[in-house]
Amino acid sequence: MWAVLRVYLDQNKWIDLSRAVYGRPGGERHADALDLLRYATQQGLVSLPLSMSHYFETWKRGDPPSRQRLGAVMCELSKLHTIAGPTTVTPHEIDLACHLIAGRPLQRPVLQVFGRGVSHACGTNPVGYTPPEGWTRPSPGS
Repeated sequence: MWAVLRVYLDQNKWIDLSRAVYGRPGGERHADALDLLRYATQQGLVSLPLSMSHYFETWKRGDPPSRQRLGAVMCELSKLHTIAGPTTVTPHEIDLACHLIAGRPLQRPVLQVFGRGVSHACGTNPVGYTPPEGWTRPSPGS
């Protein structure tokens, strides 16, 4: 068994990949990387986690079609894998450092740094909880 390689892409690399998917100017330079990442993510060799920064930067895009194209590519390649944010990770790291250096008992449960979905990325998931495959939040009024 092998470990999954986690690769954190900067937002501008997601944009480059989106350009390659949709044949936008400059995208042809990234076609090989797109093919490789599609293969690697489909085979489970690579995980491309998103962070709250990615969600926020995508949300800020002023052009809705561009935002939708980018979001579709991010969804496809990331498979909605996420990395917990600094406000979630830092307290756990401080707790662990105090435990390792001073022998203080751990105050928090083990942190799930990698998970799925925006709720994990923004820290609203209970620790260790991953929604079931295909789960979606019900729409208001349903």
